[in-house]
Amino acid sequence: MVYALVIAPYVPPINAAESIQIGRLLEALDTKISGRIIAVEPVMTGWTPHDASLQKNLQHFDHHYLTLPLHRIAQRIIASRIVRRFHVPDTLSWIIGRSDEIIRNLPQKPNIIYSRSYPMSAALLSIKLQEKLGIPWIMHLSDPWVDNPYRTARHIENAMEETCFARANHITLTTQGQAEFYQRKYPQHAAKISVSPNTMPEITAPSPSTTSSNDVLNIVYAGNLYGDRSPEPLLNAIAMLEPDQRRKLHVTFYGNCQFPEVIKALPETITYRGAVPYAQVMAAQAAADVLLSIEPENHHPLASAFLPSKVPEALALRKPLLAITPKGSTTESVCHEGYGWAVAPAHTKELAARLNTLIYTRPTQSPPPPARFAAAHVASELLQHFNRLVAQ
Repeated sequence: MVYALVIAPYVPPINAAESIQIGRLLEALDTKISGRIIAVEPVMTGWTPHDASLQKNLQHFDHHYLTLPLHRIAQRIIASRIVRRFHVPDTLSWIIGRSDEIIRNLPQKPNIIYSRSYPMSAALLSIKLQEKLGIPWIMHLSDPWVDNPYRTARHIENAMEETCFARANHITLTTQGQAEFYQRKYPQHAAKISVSPNTMPEITAPSPSTTSSNDVLNIVYAGNLYGDRSPEPLLNAIAMLEPDQRRKLHVTFYGNCQFPEVIKALPETITYRGAVPYAQVMAAQAAADVLLSIEPENHHPLASAFLPSKVPEALALRKPLLAITPKGSTTESVCHEGYGWAVAPAHTKELAARLNTLIYTRPTQSPPPPARFAAAHVASELLQHFNRLVAQ
C-alpha cells in the first residue's frame, strides 16, 4: 500500500474551503492508501474558525502539526495586516524550514509526497522534502499562483512557481481552463499537468425544493464575500424589481463578508447570517429553492477558469444554481449542462429578469450531478498518479 506524505496546512476541523476539500479527498483515499498529514496547528479565530461538524475520523492517516513558539500569539502577529505583507509567498512561509523536523518524526519512509496549495508555502516545503527523501512529488494548486487575477504576487514568486513546476513529478489544477493556461505557460511541463477538480459532498438523499407557506422564493448564498467578489450585482438587480416581486423573494447569505452593511441595506429581502457551522450551512442549502454563486467580472485570461467550491455542493444537493459569473466561465459551462442559469455581473437587467422568472416559475430539482466531481472519482484518478509515480 502507498504511504503518502500529505502537505496540507489547512485541514478539518478548520472551516475553510481548502480544508473542506482536503477532508473529502482524504476520506475517499482512507481505505486505499495510508500516510501522514503535515498540517499547521490551527488558530481558531477570524475567517477560519474551528468547526466540529467538519471533523474526519481517518483510520489510515495521522497528523503531525507544525507550530511556532507561543504559537497562537505568533500566528496572529504574522497574519496581521501590517506584518503579513512582508511574508513571501504567504503568512505560512515559516513552515518551509521545517523539513528536518518532519522527516525526523516520520514513522516510516513515504513513497510519495502530495502537497495542497493554498498556501503556496506547502509547495516550497515539498521541494525540500523531495530533495531529502528522494521520492516523487505531486503538487496540487487549488488556485493559480503568480497569475492569479485576485492576488498580487511578488517578483520572486515567478522563480518560485517556475521551480515548483520544474521539480514536481506531476501537477494538478482544479479546472481545465487553469490546466490549459499552465500548459501554455510551461510547455516543457505540459505532459505532467492534469485536472483534479473541487469535489462535492456525498449526499445520500437530496432534498426537493421547498417553498415557504407565503410562496416566497428562497435563495441561499454560502461562501465568503471579499475584494471584488461583491453582492452588488445582485442588490442592483433586486432594486429593479417591483415591490410585490421583492415580497416574493428572500436571499440569505452565510459566510464571512467584507460588505455586511451593504447586504443589510435590504432587510425585507436579504438576511445576513454570517459564518456558521458547516452542517448548518448545508441544511440551509438543502432547504433552499435556488443556490447562488457570485464571481466578479475580470478580463484576465484566468478569470473565467475558476469554479467556486460551492458549485459542486449545489450539484450534490441537486439544487438549481443561479450563477453571477463572467461570460465563458467554467461555472457558466456547468450551468449550461442543465444545472442552472449564468448571468454576467454587469448584466443587471438580465439578472432582474431571471429573478422575476424564478419568482413566478418555480425551479425543479436539478439532474443527477456529474460523476467527475465525486470525491471517490477524483480520489481514484489521483491514486492512479500515485501508483504510476511510485512504480517508476
